[in-house]
Amino acid sequence: MTIRIAIGRFWTESHSFSPLLTNRQMFECGVLEEGDALLKKLRGTRTEVGGFLSVLDAEGVTVAPTLAAQCMCGGPIEQPLWERLRDGLLQRLSEALPVDGVLLSLHGATVAEQEDDCCGTLLAAVRRLVGPHVPVIATLDMHGNVTAAMIANSTALIAYKTYPHHDFHARGEQAARLMLRTVRGAVRPATVMTALPLSIGRSTDLQLELIAEGAALEESGRILACSIMNTHTGLDVAEMESFSALIVTDNDPGLASRIGQDMMWKAWQQRQRVRGGTAPSGVTMTEAVPAALAHPPGTVVLTEWGDAVTAGFPGDNAELIAQLLERRSPARACLLITDPDLVQRAIAAGIGNPVSGPIGGRWGGTYYKPVPVDGRVRLLFDGVLPPSHEAHPSHLAVSNTSMGPTAVVQVGDNITVIATSVPVASTEPTVFRAAGVEPADYRLVLCKAIIQHRAHFASMAVGFVDIDGGRYDNNTHPWRKHDPKSSYPYREFTDDEIRSRLGYEG
Repeated sequence: MTIRIAIGRFWTESHSFSPLLTNRQMFECGVLEEGDALLKKLRGTRTEVGGFLSVLDAEGVTVAPTLAAQCMCGGPIEQPLWERLRDGLLQRLSEALPVDGVLLSLHGATVAEQEDDCCGTLLAAVRRLVGPHVPVIATLDMHGNVTAAMIANSTALIAYKTYPHHDFHARGEQAARLMLRTVRGAVRPATVMTALPLSIGRSTDLQLELIAEGAALEESGRILACSIMNTHTGLDVAEMESFSALIVTDNDPGLASRIGQDMMWKAWQQRQRVRGGTAPSGVTMTEAVPAALAHPPGTVVLTEWGDAVTAGFPGDNAELIAQLLERRSPARACLLITDPDLVQRAIAAGIGNPVSGPIGGRWGGTYYKPVPVDGRVRLLFDGVLPPSHEAHPSHLAVSNTSMGPTAVVQVGDNITVIATSVPVASTEPTVFRAAGVEPADYRLVLCKAIIQHRAHFASMAVGFVDIDGGRYDNNTHPWRKHDPKSSYPYREFTDDEIRSRLGYEG
């Protein structure tokens, strides 16, 4: 039996309140390929599509590539761009028909300027093209927001099991193996989502414990897949589930429902664990430099989670540079900032020449201010990133392949600034080294990240400092259209209310 599977990728995490709309350059600095170029770009990578292909190639399956579009997290996608990407994938799929199945790598929390559910809309259009009987299986980020349209128009959904994320390839393999079992008639997947109004914030231990429980059920053969979803809080959409279980069984939706209910009820019984994780934490920006220098000699990694590009923020807050200049700190510091204007000024100046003017604050509005600097251009390059050689890939594997035109600017004797044209995940040393900067040679290193960097800088860092340096208030943002406080601990619920919501009889 010759099997023909269409594959595609549409991956970016959206933040509804980020002032930097996701644009074509950001996708071009990630992956933006169609047809055979998709296969050339992603075969052998540690992405979900790389996982698809490793299984399909080994099984001699004919692959019909459609479109791959991935980029670093950002604001809503520009509406015309979203429509072109959607239509491009669908056109390629239409030309590939008939197919025995469709494998898609999605994020699950993707919005455009006029579309609150890009993944659900895309899956619905795919379903209309292939008909009701062709299996459609998609991978997701565990921080995706699973909607009714996504469930109704897919055969199965499979999300990451690790945080920090590094199991992209493994989830792609899992999805491809399930696709082949489905196409061959060995299983008939049934997917049920059970949702709980619980915001866990950074209390990820509870989620990871449930993921381990689900993985054991997969290993036992009782279910086909289990995904525990912790939707990121930067979405402003009407249909949003804070915390949920996606259970895939072999033609047994009742079993999927019972397992999901049990898991969510267990999470509810432990809800007190999440209270601390939903509150901001970390030092203020003015406290950051003294807090870092209080560590023993060696490299200290500072993280500005309120401007984390891995959460969709622009990465253009230069306040730490202002703090270093104001304090006249002799400590060597390297920082990565998104500032295409500085890059162009550096290109015009040329290597070795002075470059002056504002840095940062390009998109931050009233939250982030430009900082005037006098510097010298140390390096200019195209920003292409080498493949990561980390033991576990990070966000870098599923976001950037380039930083766009990039400049390294030396400010005074001790501050090195890597200025990029697009936001890039600075979650691992690869990004700094691509610009000729060895972070281990510096006393202070600033990452625009949340938590993923800790795994990748652990071997060189003597300490970490989290900066709560100001960010957009998602709950009161003037753009907000929907009530953000419908989940615990922002709202109290009785056990009876939760039982009713879950349909739990326990």
